Amino acid sequence: ETVNLACNSLLADGLAQVAEALAHSAKTMKTLDFSRNELMAPTERTMAQVSVACAKLEQLTTLKLNGLGFGAEGATGLAVGLRGCPALTHLDLSSNALGDA
Repeated sequence: ETVNLACNSLLADGLAQVAEALAHSAKTMKTLDFSRNELMAPTERTMAQVSVACAKLEQLTTLKLNGLGFGAEGATGLAVGLRGCPALTHLDLSSNALGDA
């Protein structure tokens, strides 16, 4: 199962809420694409919420978060939950302001 929410003008809070809702309703999801939504610099907390929700998707193999506008703090938050994604084999973080994260 694939959910493509790219280019939908989701804001940071909306992204976290959608990820949590999907974690409860789409257990067989393999690909989740949130790319190219203008999140207006999502915080470490927001990205942690997203990653924890994604960790509940046990079959998730591909997560696309490119072009969301998060930086090193967001990447730190993202790392929190992604440790719990054993099936994840592709993570796209391109076009973000990660710097030396």
